[in-house]
Amino acid sequence: MESCNLLVLQSGVSGAVGNSALYGVLSEALNHEAIEEVYGVCNGFEGILSQNFIDLAALSQKKAQLLLSTAGNALGHEAYDFQPTDETFREIIGILSQHNIKLLAVIGDAKSIEYTQRLLRAAKAEGYELRGAVIPQSNDNELPMTDHGLGYGSSVKCLNALLTSFERILRNEAIPVGVCEVENAGSWIVAGAALLSATTEKSVDANDLPYIVCLPEQPFNAERFLTILRNKLQRRESILVVTHSQLINEEGNPLDISGLNSVGAWLEQLIQSELSIPTCLASYNLRLQPISHFLSKQDQTEAVACGCAAVQALVKGESEKAVVLVRNDNKAASCDPTLVLLKEITGIKFFPSDWISADTMTLQYSMLKYTLPLIQGEVANTFEKGLPQLFRW
Repeated sequence: MESCNLLVLQSGVSGAVGNSALYGVLSEALNHEAIEEVYGVCNGFEGILSQNFIDLAALSQKKAQLLLSTAGNALGHEAYDFQPTDETFREIIGILSQHNIKLLAVIGDAKSIEYTQRLLRAAKAEGYELRGAVIPQSNDNELPMTDHGLGYGSSVKCLNALLTSFERILRNEAIPVGVCEVENAGSWIVAGAALLSATTEKSVDANDLPYIVCLPEQPFNAERFLTILRNKLQRRESILVVTHSQLINEEGNPLDISGLNSVGAWLEQLIQSELSIPTCLASYNLRLQPISHFLSKQDQTEAVACGCAAVQALVKGESEKAVVLVRNDNKAASCDPTLVLLKEITGIKFFPSDWISADTMTLQYSMLKYTLPLIQGEVANTFEKGLPQLFRW
């Protein structure tokens, strides 16, 4: 391989361990003599147009280490209204050639994969030698072809930390039911509330589980919901109702929440009116919560490994590939980075219906077996003058 420069960018919706993947790309790229310069670019593909490049190799080790404990995209992403044309990608190729950038590592989501494919097609059309690899990330865990999305374990870990604190408040205040609406999250994250029962046995009775989950793909039946809640309250001091922000009725239409501003508020009103018991309402937006403080070490480790694997693949001559995670059957907590073609990553990974119990509001042991390994280990935060230090340019 002739010497050239590598460009890494972050694109699409920010992920919890996107910066850990960035650290993996940087640390691996510095090990290869064939890579002369390691550039980052702010604001994703859009940022290439303004040539907003950063010399990542110039980062001090101390500052680079902060990437590992900082959630989100340190390099930013494209504007939400960014709509590139074929001409946009031809212009990007011209800019990359000016800087001798022939290796491209993209940390991003489904839209980022599409942009990478379009850019690589433009490079072929222009006769420019460009190799590209994607490190997919998805807090919502909806990307196919990978055992789980980078960022999912940390997001679920954060949610359960918040729910555990919420449950303690309920007990302290003698409030029987807490209703928690999870905003800006998919079914996989809401279902992650099953980890509240992580200490229970495989054969536990559903009525003993400390939660009820309301998933967006499961038709909501008020009578069934109240019956389940009554049964649980006969066995437990407090119950958490964890709901998605959008539910459907038995006909598959959006639930009529009677003018209230949220599904959580509607559920709270339903419980109070029908059961005449105290409730407490909370809402968690995981894009706003301090996920950096609840990063999963397992998630972080996998993100770094995927970043390293992407660079290794590019140096070996691979292109148009994504680094996904394949679970090792011999070790439930072990997932190996594996390359797949970008064109194979299509569609959505839906939550498995057979992981949902017959009552549609609790989850099977399969969910615990799948998720528990993903939240293991804690990431140490660096503090200065009593405050956590996160990565900043």
